[in-house]
Formats: sequence, C-alpha cells, structure tokens
Amino acid sequence: MSSTELIQQLLQAEKQAEEVVSAAKKSRLAKLRQAKEKAEEEIKEFRDKEEAKFQKEMGFKATTDPADALKESTKAEIAGVMKDFATHKARTIEYIVGRVMDVQVTLTSTQIQGPLDASFLRADAELRTLAEAVDRFLRDDPADKPAADAGGSQEAHGSTSAGKSTQQVQLPGLEANDFRHPLDRRQTRVLESIPAISGVVRQVVAQLEQSIYQDNISSSILVGEKQYPSVHVMLQRACDILDIPKEQRPEVYSRQNPQPNAYTLAVQGKRPFIVVHTSLLDLCCPAEVEAVIAHELGHIKCEHGTWLSAANVLLVGASALPLPARVLGPVLERLQEDLGAWQRAAELSCDRASLLVAQDPWVALSVLVKLSGGSSMNSPSSKQVLPKEQLQAFLEQAKHYDESKSQQGPLQ
Repeated sequence: MSSTELIQQLLQAEKQAEEVVSAAKKSRLAKLRQAKEKAEEEIKEFRDKEEAKFQKEMGFKATTDPADALKESTKAEIAGVMKDFATHKARTIEYIVGRVMDVQVTLTSTQIQGPLDASFLRADAELRTLAEAVDRFLRDDPADKPAADAGGSQEAHGSTSAGKSTQQVQLPGLEANDFRHPLDRRQTRVLESIPAISGVVRQVVAQLEQSIYQDNISSSILVGEKQYPSVHVMLQRACDILDIPKEQRPEVYSRQNPQPNAYTLAVQGKRPFIVVHTSLLDLCCPAEVEAVIAHELGHIKCEHGTWLSAANVLLVGASALPLPARVLGPVLERLQEDLGAWQRAAELSCDRASLLVAQDPWVALSVLVKLSGGSSMNSPSSKQVLPKEQLQAFLEQAKHYDESKSQQGPLQ
C-alpha cells in the first residue's frame, strides 16, 4: 500500500469518527433537552398541585392564576400586620394565655390523691410564672408612667420599657410548629416536593459550606464566657426560653463588618453557628441584640438547615458556584425563585421566635427601625430601645406604603 493510499484511508477514518462523534453529540443534546423539558413539566405539575392544595387549606377562592392568590394573601397578611401592630402583641399574648390554660387544665382535670408530687409543684410554678407574664403584657406600658427614681430619664424621654431587668417567661416544651408561620410550612412543602431536588441542593451546598465555615472561624471572634460574655448570656437565655437543648445550641461569632446584620449557617455534620456583625452590636441595646439572636435561633428551632444554607449560598448567583455546579444553572435559576419565596416565609417564623424571647413587641419593632436606617441618637454607652413616638411614626410610614402599593396597577 502506497503512502498516498494510507493517508487517504486515515483521512477517511477520521471523517467517519467525526461523523460518529457528531451524531453522538446530537443524540446527547436531544436527550438533555428532553430531560430538561420533562423536569420543567414535573416541576410545574408539582407547583400547581401545591398551589391547589394550599388554596384548599387556606380557603382561597379560585382564580385564573394560582400565583395571584398567594400574592394577594401574602399582601393582605402583611398589610394587616403593619396597619395594626397591636396584632403582634395580641398573638404573643394569645400564645402565652394558651400556655397558661394548658397548665390550668392539667391541674384541674387530674384527680390527685394525697400530697402533690414534684411534677405538680413544677406545673403550679410554671402557671404562676406564665400568669405574671400575661399581667405584664396587659398592664399599661411603663413608659407612659412617671419615672420611679432619678435614673428614669429613659422613660421621661418617651422610650419604651424594653431592656429593663424583668424576668422573662420560660416556655418549656415549646415546639417549632407552635409558632411556625403557615406560609413557612407551605413553602417548605413546595421545595421538598420538587423531584430529587433535596439531594442536588445538599451536594451543591456542601461544596461551599466548609469554606464559609473556615472563613468565619478564622476572621471572627467566638462568643463565650471570656469573649463577649454578655452576648453569651443572651444566647443561653434565648435558648432556654425557646427550649433548645444544650447539644443543639449554636456557636455565635462576632465579625467586623460596617453593615448591621446577623445570619445563621448550618454546616452539614457540624454544629450550626450564628454570625453577628460588630456594627449591629454597636447600634443595638442588649434587649435588641437578644431579639436578633432569638430571630436567628428561630431558624435552628424550625430546622431550616439545608434550605437556609441553600438560600444563603445559591441566591448569590450560579456564577459564584464551583464549576461542577454551574451546569445546573437553569435548574438553580428556577430554584432561586422558590428559595426566595421560602426564605421570606421562613423569616416570618423567626420574627415570631424573636417576639417570644423579647416578650415586648416594641423591642422587635425598634430593631426593624434601626436596621432600616434608624439610630438611637445617643452615645454607645447610653444605647436604648427607640422612643415609642418614633416607633409609632414608623408604623404610620408603613401604612402610607401599603396605601400607595394598593393604588398601583399589577404591572407597576
């Protein structure tokens, strides 16, 4: 065989190989498109089913678009809370009154022969503590009363009574579902119903969790009995109120950052941890800092875990993910939408956890005002909850916002 014939055979073989590879690529692309279309159809089908189930549970009227019903219900709920902030206080009172009634029923419905045992003595003590807490909520706000001594300048300037050394009611036996928001439950079901998505999310998040954890412990201060001891006490007290077992209590880190914020990350296989920015510690008084910590503990109590990590990691964008995870771009973009809705719903549950620990709605509102741009207008040594007049003005501002939103068209 001549060299010319050999070269021709090689060229022909190369051409045939290219045709085979090209056909394989086309077949592969076609299968990927079919898989993608099938996955999108399944996701849409599950979302539609969950929307229909949620409408049935919540008693929604039928609409042409299930998403419109959810938007309207969420908007109505937010508007109702912001129009009358007393609703927050009423819900908290209702919960505590419910706890009191539970103990009362236990004490009155049980036939006791002989002396009371230790369990009934503890129940009686719990009843008394809870009853005192209800009295504190129903009592007129101490800020409206004259200061009892020369040290009462805080009340004289219209500040709320938050931050005073009053005994906080404990909530033994508290379960996450006792305060979990209905939208939190609904959005969690939506995420968990997407086929095989939980495993994909865990694999993607696991690639970044460890590096985030190492970054925090290498450039932050671990809160403890010797470092930020006052914050350590707040953490333990909030965990006691929310009935979080010692083995599940998170580490807390203080991180240098000019943006007032705090966040929680649950690293797989490790104890979850909370990061609090130093600017938040500088801005807020002790009662407000404890309310922020309680909000983050709400994520842990509600076992938001994997989805919370996914929201914190994936919502930064697929471009920030490791290369192997970027091929999931289209899926992640769709998942971001569901994660965003879940995260907003989860925050409502955590706000309730914050109220259960603060046990004063003015404290929680003061935190919101400060994080939105407010300030105590005082030196760091005299930080305090914002005056009630300023907080009420913020509620009026929220009412104006609701009114302006209600006047906008659907496309605005």
